[in-house]
Amino acid sequence: MRVGTAQPPLVMMHLRAWHREPDLLPGGVETVIGADGALREAVDRIVLDTGPAGLPAIGR
Repeated sequence: MRVGTAQPPLVMMHLRAWHREPDLLPGGVETVIGADGALREAVDRIVLDTGPAGLPAIGR
């Protein structure tokens, strides 16, 4: 199949079978990082949300 062409129906059916709606914990304790965001923004968000942003660098 060439790049940029539509996926065959069987492939799309298989992919849809694996898709699930987000199953998040109650209370907003989880954050969804969408596939449409920039990698750098996702990394910054993870580092800030998990706490290591305030730690000193190793070896300094």
